[in-house]
Amino acid sequence: MVSWEDCHRPGAEIFFRVYGDPEYINASNYNAFLVACVPSALHYGEQRIDVDGPVCPWLVDNLTTMTAYFNHWYEQGARCDANVKIEAKELTTNHTIRSS
Repeated sequence: MVSWEDCHRPGAEIFFRVYGDPEYINASNYNAFLVACVPSALHYGEQRIDVDGPVCPWLVDNLTTMTAYFNHWYEQGARCDANVKIEAKELTTNHTIRSS
């Protein structure tokens, strides 16, 4: 469930429908949900994203870098804020890489 703190928008439920072999679906973290929320949070000027589950610290670092680039590229008249803070209840370091 997504709720807004800094803009007056109704909450929304975000979900992913996946087809295929469940063996390749990693639902042990909230990485995909974080990535899905970042563009809207930037666009509507949210000051933070609070994730109620585990996310990869590498992903958080890279999303923070990405928001800084957006702020630099669109600095004139942009509503995105490079200072958006990403908070997570837990950072996970369990990475599984499958080779074919």
